[in-house]
Amino acid sequence: MEADVLTIFLRIVHVVSGALWIGGGILLTAFSWPRAAALGPAVAEPFNRAANPAAGMAFTIAGTLVTASGAVLALRLHWSDLGLFFDRG
Repeated sequence: MEADVLTIFLRIVHVVSGALWIGGGILLTAFSWPRAAALGPAVAEPFNRAANPAAGMAFTIAGTLVTASGAVLALRLHWSDLGLFFDRG
């Protein structure tokens, strides 16, 4: 089965957006926000004011891209090929 350009593009968007979504969440919740909080309110408050709106927008965009590209990829499968979701080979 030969993949067309749109399928390849959608897969790249899906994987990269998912990596940014999950990786960004881990980075912020496991490292950045705890470190800023440990440095005290003089650092944490400006950091949160700057990071929260940007992170919220980035996570919204990445999550939307992951969901939309995944849905389009799923709908592009022929119903007879639905077993590809569960193929272990």
